[in-house]
Amino acid sequence: MKLSFYSALFCFFLLIGSSCTDTKTTKFPRSFYKIKKIPWGYVSYFKQSRVVKAIAVTEKDVWVGTSGGLQHFNYKGEGYYLITSQDGLPSNQINALSWHKNVLWVGTSKGLAQYSEGAWQNQEIGITGEIRALEGEKSSIWVGTDRGLVAITFGRSLVYKKGISVKFIEKKDEGGVWVGTKDHGLLVCGKGNCKTYKSKIKTVFSMQKMGDFIWISGKDKNNNNLLLFNNGDTNYYYKLSNPVNWLQVYKNETMIYSGKTISNLVSCNEAGKKGKKLNFFGSEAPCFRRVPVSTNFPPGMTIVHRKNNYLWVGTDTMGLLRFDGRLIKYFSSNNLVNKTADSFTISCENQNKNCYFAAGNNSFAFNDKNGFQLMEQKHIGWHFIYFLNDFKGKIVAVGKNSRGALHFFHKVGNSWEKMMKKYPLTTEMPEVYMNFSYFTKDYISWIGLGNKDNAVGVFVFNFKNKQIYPPINYETKEGKELQIPASSRKMSMRFGHRYLASNQGVVHLWRVGKKKLIEITDDTNGLNSNVVNDVVFDKNGKLWVGTDLGLCEKDGNFWKCGEKSILPEAGEILGMAYDDINDIVYVANRSFIYKIKNGKVHKLDALGNLLEKRIESIKLDRGNRLWVLHSGGISVIYLSK
Repeated sequence: MKLSFYSALFCFFLLIGSSCTDTKTTKFPRSFYKIKKIPWGYVSYFKQSRVVKAIAVTEKDVWVGTSGGLQHFNYKGEGYYLITSQDGLPSNQINALSWHKNVLWVGTSKGLAQYSEGAWQNQEIGITGEIRALEGEKSSIWVGTDRGLVAITFGRSLVYKKGISVKFIEKKDEGGVWVGTKDHGLLVCGKGNCKTYKSKIKTVFSMQKMGDFIWISGKDKNNNNLLLFNNGDTNYYYKLSNPVNWLQVYKNETMIYSGKTISNLVSCNEAGKKGKKLNFFGSEAPCFRRVPVSTNFPPGMTIVHRKNNYLWVGTDTMGLLRFDGRLIKYFSSNNLVNKTADSFTISCENQNKNCYFAAGNNSFAFNDKNGFQLMEQKHIGWHFIYFLNDFKGKIVAVGKNSRGALHFFHKVGNSWEKMMKKYPLTTEMPEVYMNFSYFTKDYISWIGLGNKDNAVGVFVFNFKNKQIYPPINYETKEGKELQIPASSRKMSMRFGHRYLASNQGVVHLWRVGKKKLIEITDDTNGLNSNVVNDVVFDKNGKLWVGTDLGLCEKDGNFWKCGEKSILPEAGEILGMAYDDINDIVYVANRSFIYKIKNGKVHKLDALGNLLEKRIESIKLDRGNRLWVLHSGGISVIYLSK
């Protein structure tokens, strides 16, 4: 897709807004990360601060109850906003949600709230305790707490049962509800009273109706993990080695999550010999097999909800996901890391050591004392996607709007001001992101842009002339004109030389007098592959190149790749970082980080040391901290000096 730079469009974006006002910050509790000693020093694990606890879906809205407030999305995953106790909720700990009779009921750790026609109202229920379950049934909303059960009908509360801790409520077709408790087994409630339902299950984990049947998972008094299958007349029990964390009927099959595995419960006649046969407990029961579901659901699933032919799954680190039977779509916001992040950037201020971080569409301020603070920009239409330091070490941010326009901002006090008020860069790509940005002079910045899965070009931002243009007039040593590849996605600079990583190899740019020279090195003259993911030019003049096939080093005129490399078996190199003070090169593949100094290699295994075993990229800041990007969070390594 081509970029266009029509000056007539530039002025149009002045209508979007002027300079940023003071940044509003939301502090995350320190409990959502931990500090651990590892061979290279200490590491902090940072994950999403909100655990999904409840889900309610209407025709247009998706409501997500979390450990840090009530989130809202539309069906496309857009229209995000957050409602907290500051907006009137009894608590930010949302445990249960129910959409019933055009009213959203919200159960929190400190009471019940309802939302109707744009207004919130807190509801007294006649019993104290933390609300754990909600279920709409005919004209009533049933409320389960850790101290009892209540039904609210036409605004009036009736306490059905005290002294029980309710975990699940499931309505019955003929009226009334099933109630699953923590220590008192199963109850059937309705018409003003509750009756104990005779069963082996003492502690209920999950409940799910399927037509005239109901499945209930839990434990008996001897801590056996049981599945109860009730067909209206008879109870059948099955014994499992692991607890069934949740049950859900989807596309006419019952799904269970047990032992970190999702399976469909299929009758033996339909399943044949596929899957593992359930062992009945007690009297002989109908034959079912567990057929594993191959879909790659994420770990840490907390709740599952079925609505409008979708399966909605909550997680403890990655927000909400929607499954249509084939594809997974993530609904996630205010995370430290967006799973589909394209930009990954970290830059720090020199004096107060505040750092600014972005991975995806969210940006954060960070310091060791307070951790992360979400930067919720009041500047209409813009969000920050990239941070860098200018020639004086001050922080500069790159903002993007929904039309794909980019703008540079610098920090003045607690506010951000535009550096070029009339000339934003118009890309016409709403999904544009930054691969890199460097100040090559005090008024010139080189930027590398990407869109979706591909790099799309390198451009120069000139603040003095108020111009944006691609770098041109480069030629080979033989005098042949040659353009910089659009696939260039990383850059390293030193001694007037610039090296770029591209899908055509390593691009070398330099000047001799007024002549601008370019040289591209590929697999025909030394590299092990044309697909270059990163480049580092160290202070000794050595070039380090990470490709999809491994690490290459160029010392003088000689390349060392493959078996000659210092990392002969590293595989694909995803990212590199360079410590120019201590002359250390850090190299990352999918599972390891390598520290190379004075020809010696130290290896750090992500498994057991970092937040996740899979590594996406790495960055090194000026405070001797190595930032490691994962799909569900970040690890910040405080390197030993």
